[in-house]
This record gives sequence, C-alpha cells and structure tokens, in this order.
Amino acid sequence: MVQNSKMKKDEELIKWVKENFTPDAPLEYILSEYEKLKESESSVEITRFEVINHAKNTYEVGRLLTLYQELGDFNSIELSFQDGGRTLKVFLD
Repeated sequence: MVQNSKMKKDEELIKWVKENFTPDAPLEYILSEYEKLKESESSVEITRFEVINHAKNTYEVGRLLTLYQELGDFNSIELSFQDGGRTLKVFLD
C-alpha cells in the first residue's frame, strides 16, 4: 500500500513538471517551485482574488478585477506556472 501511494505521488510530480515547465528548465528551479507550491498549499486559504494593473499598457491603472469566495465568485483557485516559469495561469473553479 505504501509503495502505491509513493508511486501515485511520483506520477503527480511528473505530470506537474510536464504541465508547467519546458524540457530545458533547470532542475533546481523546478524543485524550488515545487517546494514553494507544497508549502503554499498547506498554509494558505485564499478567499479573495484581485488583479491590479500597475504596468504602463493600454489597460486602466488600478484594480481590474476583484472576486470573492464568500459571494460565490469561485470555490477554489489553482495557480499554474508554465513555459519554464515564464507564464502564470490562474484557474478559478
């Protein structure tokens, strides 16, 4: 039973790496991002999601989007680092 659990965790890690990083991403970077993810999953409960624009672009400066879990705007949030850490995707459920 313990071996099956370890194999499942290994498969989850491999899937996460394939989904979030390019083949040329440094192993040290991948491992540090994985550790950060695991730490954040166990210690953070997000109930509000905001997007704030401070960039000089064509979008309005300031708060672009605010969503509240309490108001039913989302149930959970998943962050996904992709393209070797160059892209951050936010999935709201």
